[in-house]
Amino acid sequence: MMILRNVIYSLVLMLTLTSGAQAQDAAPVKLATQARIDLWADAEVGEIAGGTFLAGSGHFERHNWRPAAEQSRGYTVFAPIVAHAWRSIEIEFTPKNSGKVEVALMGPWIEAAPKIRAKAEVDWVEVAGPQPLVWKGKPSQFLPSTNGTDLPAGTRILRAWHDERITTSINARAGVPVRLSFKVKAVLPPGMVENTRITSQETPAHRALQRFQKGANFGNWLEAPRGQDWGQHYTEADFINAKKEGFDHIRLPIAWQHYTGDGPEFTIERNMWKTVDEMVDLAEKHGLRLLINIHHFDAFTTNPAAQKPKFLKIWEQLAKHYAARSDDLAFELLNEPKDAATTDVLNPIYAETIALIRKMNPSRTLFIGPGQFNAVDQLPYLVLPANDTNLIVTVHSYDPFYFTHQATTFSSDDVKPLQGIQFPGPPDKPLAIPEGAKPYVKEWLERYNTLPTDQNPSSPKVLQSSVQRAKEWSDYYGRPIHYGEFGAYQAADDVSRANYYREFRQSIEQANFGWALWDWKAGFHYWDKTKDMPAPGMHEALFGK
Repeated sequence: MMILRNVIYSLVLMLTLTSGAQAQDAAPVKLATQARIDLWADAEVGEIAGGTFLAGSGHFERHNWRPAAEQSRGYTVFAPIVAHAWRSIEIEFTPKNSGKVEVALMGPWIEAAPKIRAKAEVDWVEVAGPQPLVWKGKPSQFLPSTNGTDLPAGTRILRAWHDERITTSINARAGVPVRLSFKVKAVLPPGMVENTRITSQETPAHRALQRFQKGANFGNWLEAPRGQDWGQHYTEADFINAKKEGFDHIRLPIAWQHYTGDGPEFTIERNMWKTVDEMVDLAEKHGLRLLINIHHFDAFTTNPAAQKPKFLKIWEQLAKHYAARSDDLAFELLNEPKDAATTDVLNPIYAETIALIRKMNPSRTLFIGPGQFNAVDQLPYLVLPANDTNLIVTVHSYDPFYFTHQATTFSSDDVKPLQGIQFPGPPDKPLAIPEGAKPYVKEWLERYNTLPTDQNPSSPKVLQSSVQRAKEWSDYYGRPIHYGEFGAYQAADDVSRANYYREFRQSIEQANFGWALWDWKAGFHYWDKTKDMPAPGMHEALFGK
């Protein structure tokens, strides 16, 4: 029997976002945080499968814009990129039958405005592999390297973005894995304002983070809209138990925006002050630090410009009311910005809010997070006031989402029917794929059922990827990081939940970050309020024996 050799193609990629000199007038230049490669197999190949990262991090998605029957023929590959460091990436996929597979070098899809894509150009540099690849594109997209590109003189650069691809075809062989290897680097567009680097690791924020190391969210209470009861209420017993368990701080989500009068003053109601003050007093009484925020301000994230006066007035009142409190009370400006509240839009609003708070709270530690639900991939867009070194950056992560949110009633229809997913994968017995599952869900479950743990989509590698990217950014810019939310819903089995919390906690602590799990006693609970004790395995997972 003849053994076919792996077909291996090696590429070194330098991803850059170039100036507007080459940009079309209708395509504003934007910074990309992801690299993109599209793979598409000819009909005779049938399908390509087994898409995975052998080195580096990222994810594969099916072409959900194509007819469902054809989606298995394609992959879109995303890999996170940064401007300040090279990344090594190796991906692999396997064709079902022999035939041609198109490889398209692209930039990411970014909508600068409705129906207007941003021109995020990407420079790709090929290193000769076993079979020379012939690339197709416009003559203007094939450029020689110049000084400052960190490349040998004479190296050819292949320049592409989402709407101007460079393509080639691979002669793939049935059942033989195809591998592509990359080194990746993004370059800031000229004129883009970047964070000022802070070289000291002894800033007020770094020292404050040592007091906000192990936290729990007291959620599903004060972030509920007026008139709604989400089933949770917190008393002194919760603070006592949290302290005994080993937590050093509480994150208290609060929807202040639902409890104000009309503009222009937006006066916060007396009853809300009374309730929150009691929580501040209890935290102080029991030696716990407290982090309060604005939570679920959907009107603001939908229209930041219109709601900015209310946002600023709320923070003006909070800053005045708590000015005399100790530094064990911290402020988080906004939980999980989304929609129109992009990081770029928020940067100047954050700066104005910070300046306002500093007039009354010069030494208060402030937590600030990027857009897209405090996503790690949004960190490159975040710009903080250079002269303020008491700012902690907050990020959230619920990866792997199909594990952490399985069977949740509030998630999308793709996630609701999923149940029985373990951490880490693969399971001892393959999980049945729900009838009618979307192609990308089916693909994820197939990989979960079959891939070894080091390649499995429900594995520590997924968690570590998020933390590693955050650490890379933190180390470069000198801003400490706090994972303000991570957690697994109670539908997961006890052992898997404990495995997940232990692995994520260890990854965060190895990076010298702080954390606050979601949540204390609601659907993602640490504390089992029916038994008045920690949920099985949770104390050991987060604090050891």
